[in-house]
Amino acid sequence: MTKKSDKSQAPKQQDVSEAIKELSCAKDKVPAVEQREQPTADVAAKPDDEQPLEAAELVEIPAAEFEQLNSEKDEYYDRLLRLTAEFDNYKKRIEREFDVFRRYAAESIIQEILPILDNFERALESVPEGADDGFREGIEIVYKQLRDALAKAGLSPMEAVGREFDPNLHEALMPVQSDEHEEGTVVEEFQKGYTLFDKVIRHAKVSVSAGKAKGEDRDQAADVAEDGPGGY
Repeated sequence: MTKKSDKSQAPKQQDVSEAIKELSCAKDKVPAVEQREQPTADVAAKPDDEQPLEAAELVEIPAAEFEQLNSEKDEYYDRLLRLTAEFDNYKKRIEREFDVFRRYAAESIIQEILPILDNFERALESVPEGADDGFREGIEIVYKQLRDALAKAGLSPMEAVGREFDPNLHEALMPVQSDEHEEGTVVEEFQKGYTLFDKVIRHAKVSVSAGKAKGEDRDQAADVAEDGPGGY
């Protein structure tokens, strides 16, 4: 009986030894499997734009089609340059128009104020001698404030007397004979002219020298100078 028992246990021990060897072999194979799977996970984690370009994704374009696409690209670029230049010109034109509008926006109201400015000047000229100094000083203060405010808006008076007559600046009311002024020179100013920046908004009303007087013409010129430009 003892011999049979030993013989029956020998195959079992042999089976156990083989099973242990198979487990050892399987354990050694596990890291190799993990190393092979790891690169696959890394590749899958990369974004699409970092994936290597495969040869199958490359597309060959015929030479004729390539030339057509290149020509269209140049055409679109040229159009872009032209549109950019046109837009820059448009911006500059709008800026100029806005600047002109801003500079001359007050022209109409200033023209309404000019007669008031004339009346202040007439009032100062007509103040009688011996009048209250406070009265004259008050008029001068108000006149100066008004004149300074208009100057800030771009208004400037013209200097006409003694200058050469210019139809762009002056309005001739009458010719006069003058021994003191050359022909074509402004002799007297009857109404002051003004410019708004570089634009004439009111011409100066003047008399213009017609040259030296001779004989009776000299007496008539003197009478006209005393009476003023009446009837004109």
